[in-house]
Amino acid sequence: SIQVPMLLRWADPRLYPQDLMLNATMADYPSLFFRGLALLLPFVGLPELWFALHLLTTFAFFASVFWLARSVFPGEATGWVAATLLAAGHHAALAGETLSSPGFTHTWVALPVALFALGFAWRERPLPAFALAGLLWNLHALTAAWLVVFLAAIALADARRAGLKRLLLPAAAFLLAATPTLAPMLARRQPFDADWLALMRLRSADHVFPSVWWQTGAPDLPRFAILAGL
Repeated sequence: SIQVPMLLRWADPRLYPQDLMLNATMADYPSLFFRGLALLLPFVGLPELWFALHLLTTFAFFASVFWLARSVFPGEATGWVAATLLAAGHHAALAGETLSSPGFTHTWVALPVALFALGFAWRERPLPAFALAGLLWNLHALTAAWLVVFLAAIALADARRAGLKRLLLPAAAFLLAATPTLAPMLARRQPFDADWLALMRLRSADHVFPSVWWQTGAPDLPRFAILAGL
């Protein structure tokens, strides 16, 4: 309901001229993803494009889980166990999200990229990890921001052994790759004030405020704890 109109507007700026949501948010939406997809619409229909991307991102998700499991633990079996657990286990995560994609969104493009980057970090290859994080910033800045937090923690732990100089090139790779989106974001900063917090509570509280996750009788937290234990 939000992403498809945004994509169609990028493909044809004449569409939805009175749409308040598009007019108010597109200028502040830090993603090049829909602009890129809009270039494909003259050559393929929207339903066909969406379905093909759904198949591709679902495959990429399982491949990235396999890669990350193999990166963290020795032996090929760990990758198959992790992928099978996601295919046959509990599909609900927290905040109303699923663990595998029920339908294509650009969030499901971002997740496999983040998991591949974490795999590189675990394999002590910070340069491709931070470069992927920089590329991801142009697709989904929020996922990329969390990824950078994880990568920085891993890199700082490694720096105790290898030295901080080892982080200079990965940091430069991240900044260079993220510049197309990062630069306009810094130039057009939003005020994160009380009004912004109030709007976030109305729009997507369960994605921002963990205090709203638990509701009496909801199985999400116990189910997620079981999954984490497995």
